[in-house]
Amino acid sequence: ICRRRAVEFVIGGPPAGNGTFVFAQINTCTDSAKFIALQADAFELFSKMADESEGGEGGFKMTYEKGVENIGALAVDAINISVPELDGADEINLDALQKLFGEEKLRLLVASPDNQTVVITFGGGLAMMEKTLAVIAAGGNIDKDPAVIEALNMMPSKPVGLTMLNIGNLWQIVSAFMKAEGMGAMLPDYQFVSQTPLALGVGANGNSLTMSAYVPSAVVKDIVGLFQAFMMRLMGPGAQPAPGPAQPSTNAEDF
Repeated sequence: ICRRRAVEFVIGGPPAGNGTFVFAQINTCTDSAKFIALQADAFELFSKMADESEGGEGGFKMTYEKGVENIGALAVDAINISVPELDGADEINLDALQKLFGEEKLRLLVASPDNQTVVITFGGGLAMMEKTLAVIAAGGNIDKDPAVIEALNMMPSKPVGLTMLNIGNLWQIVSAFMKAEGMGAMLPDYQFVSQTPLALGVGANGNSLTMSAYVPSAVVKDIVGLFQAFMMRLMGPGAQPAPGPAQPSTNAEDF
């Protein structure tokens, strides 16, 4: 039996030059080899179920392939995703995949740096897996960021689940993709100032669970400023300028 003790999801931008969107899942478990074997079986079962739902006509498929890449002495497996619409895709579709995920194919990469950790990445190719493993080896850095610490201080003291969303980082991803697709002219001239994330936490308190949400006022002002900048862009020349980026305020109210 293999038990997963903790899981961390990270969604954001990839290493430079490797697409615009990535996903990473870091699993802490009792036995990484058993965990990977269970994952392989689960994806194979899911693929068979998806194929049967299509009448066995070769629809959506997921296949687990061991040792497709290497990072030093560490073998990296792949979960290959086959979508009928992408089979024989033309150069335009392949270029779109490259811009979005950093590769001309859909796959998740799987690696185990030790016997209790399994890392799964999607997007960013091998560079994203390398970056994730490097961060893990260094002890991680998310909870050391001052902006994240600010949000963590507003969360339950004994959390069992935490979700954080950095709106500024999300906007950077959207902007990068729009520019890559030649839609940069549609983007408003606006830069987020606040780096504090929105946060939602669930904590254990005896036999009960408590939930806390944190919405920094500076983030709200940034969102309003971005909306106004978009409206200005839509209205064209002659429109009144939008207020500048949010500035810290001693009278600001966080939620």
